[in-house]
Amino acid sequence: AAGRYIDRLERRAGEWKIALRTNVIEWGCLPPPMPIPFADVPDIAVNGVSSRSKEDPSYQRPLVNRRAPANPGKA
Repeated sequence: AAGRYIDRLERRAGEWKIALRTNVIEWGCLPPPMPIPFADVPDIAVNGVSSRSKEDPSYQRPLVNRRAPANPGKA
């Protein structure tokens, strides 16, 4: 799988910082005959689907992250 980050930057005390970061899945594949495990990540496309048009999530204003934060290893 591959994706990209979309960041909203803010200038704070004279320095540029990332105020919000979201992600978009660009593509995913697994070698046959393994099924693609999209059921393991039910909200995989909730931040949007990559597009070569203004429908791409990078054009969204205000930028939001619709996926819940993940904390691997924490119960």
